[in-house]
Amino acid sequence: MAKYINNVFLALLVAGAAWGAVPLAGDPFWISEDADYATGGVCWDVDGDGWLDFLMGNGNDMERNRDAVYFNHRGDIETAASWRSGDEGYDGHIAVGDIDGDGDLDLVVTGFLDPHVEQLYRNNGGRFSASPVWTCNDADDSFSCALGDVDNDGDLDLATCSGYFEPAAVKVFRNRDGALERVASWRTPIPYNANDVAWCDVDNDGDLDLAIAGHGDSCYLFENEGGTINPTPVWRSTATAEYNQLTFGDVDGDGWRDLAVSDNSRGRVELYMNHGGVLDADFVWSVAKSRAAPVKFGDVDDDGDEDLAAGGWWSFLSVYENRGGGLAATPSWEFYPESGALVCEQIVWADMDNDGLRFETDKFDGDGARKLFYLGHRPVHYFNNVKVNGRTLGPKEFCFQPEDGWVSLAHAPAEGRASVEVSYVRSADLDLGVTNWDKPTGSYFFQNDGGPSLRLAEFRAEAREGYIAVRWAIISPVEGCNLYRREAGLVGAPITALNTGLLPGRAGSGYDDRDVLAGRPYDYWLEAMTETEPRTFGPVRGTAGRPGSFTLAQNYPNPAAETTTIEFAVASSTTASLGLFDVAGRRVGTPFEGNVAAGNQRVIVNVGALTPGVYIYRLKLGSGDVGARKMVVMR
Repeated sequence: MAKYINNVFLALLVAGAAWGAVPLAGDPFWISEDADYATGGVCWDVDGDGWLDFLMGNGNDMERNRDAVYFNHRGDIETAASWRSGDEGYDGHIAVGDIDGDGDLDLVVTGFLDPHVEQLYRNNGGRFSASPVWTCNDADDSFSCALGDVDNDGDLDLATCSGYFEPAAVKVFRNRDGALERVASWRTPIPYNANDVAWCDVDNDGDLDLAIAGHGDSCYLFENEGGTINPTPVWRSTATAEYNQLTFGDVDGDGWRDLAVSDNSRGRVELYMNHGGVLDADFVWSVAKSRAAPVKFGDVDDDGDEDLAAGGWWSFLSVYENRGGGLAATPSWEFYPESGALVCEQIVWADMDNDGLRFETDKFDGDGARKLFYLGHRPVHYFNNVKVNGRTLGPKEFCFQPEDGWVSLAHAPAEGRASVEVSYVRSADLDLGVTNWDKPTGSYFFQNDGGPSLRLAEFRAEAREGYIAVRWAIISPVEGCNLYRREAGLVGAPITALNTGLLPGRAGSGYDDRDVLAGRPYDYWLEAMTETEPRTFGPVRGTAGRPGSFTLAQNYPNPAAETTTIEFAVASSTTASLGLFDVAGRRVGTPFEGNVAAGNQRVIVNVGALTPGVYIYRLKLGSGDVGARKMVVMR
């Protein structure tokens, strides 16, 4: 491995002991070995195994490359990508989001030179399609893209901008019933040379505004007015420059998102503050860099404020610590390879080794109008579910963006009585990744060495007849543990808590999970609760052995509103009857009756016509075996 020049700059000494060092390792723990012009970069769990994968758009303006996914195998990230797009292109930046409303995230890639098109690769059960399932009909260059719900209808629309070769209109391709339109229905009346585009609710009015970073021009903001973007910019920066990339984050903690941009021509990064929904025309903070390129906010030290990472072309990759509402004047951490082969194009914050995961539930009150809700933490490591008044929304009733950390609902919760709960997983131990297009040197990831130190002796899930035995032992003192489960192999499947009270964390602790189906794999996470903060381990995977008779699983979702799924497994072929009863014992339906083969069975039950309340579903087999469970129906 090549040697590296790294300084964890003790400019911290200037600030004194009140500020701690940025907890990033000095050398990368991962380097890709593919010879690509790596440009766009995003991290997401593509295959649903509980570990984030590294997605890249490749080519830039230098040669045709194939786009790539580096899959993460339990913290071991492959260095040669095992998924490659079937087509090659001069591809730029990328974005991920659930375009078709099926619960998994699809991949959008921009086309910089010929063939000049944006492309969409669909996620099919944990693997992207080899060929794009959608391309636009516009022939303009497209270098950067961003997914956002411009019209507040609960699905993701696509914004693009041109790059620096040829000016083109900034465009928005709306999502029409799960498919992006091929010709943009919104575009600026004049063309712009713009290297980056981003969505952000700058004025906090509940809809996403659109910002661009101009090349040889200013930065601009287009205001969203009730679902329609005003094509005339509401704001522009005073300075003009070769701006490369922009990022939004609340630096001073006042609830208004500020703007950081990289100025490639002057070699600096600039910060524009947001005062009550209005951005300053002039920057209030800047730092010098040689050929500044990507910028990205992220809370690397988990102290509740967002720090700023900035890269450059043949320049240092740096992190500027947020110190009580202001960015440090000098880098708190820097990296540059001795070879000088580092041309940063995209920065990614992501927990690649799962050593800082936290289960979060954010709650909001509805006001009858607002549909857009920003979460308390970003990026989102895993998105679990959204509930309104206790009802779990389906994937077509909302959309979200993991990097930006917001949720947009299709319908506004009513004022005064609506409770919105968003359940997700985030990390308190973000690693730092960067794409690098100086061939043949690869892209990098740097490990975050912060977070609590707990010693885990074991954590395993073993097959038993009809159930899974989950066992663990934590050497360090803990108050207790929470155990979470998700059905493996189903991208976007919900994570559920198995315990109501804390479980012990000492040696020999365990939980027998009998609410599983035989032969089906499940993933488990263990959350150890300490006096200061939790620490999460996993996932580990287990599969139940064949039952002696049968198993009947809890319905999901539960509570249910329109439809719910009931699963059961039988050891041998038999007849089965699944009945639905109210609490008085009256039969209100028979979702299934007939012959079943040995193995797992799945029944989808329509409960939309039932009165809200508690019901019992009861499984009776030909052998006389009977099982029953409760379900809740809500509106």
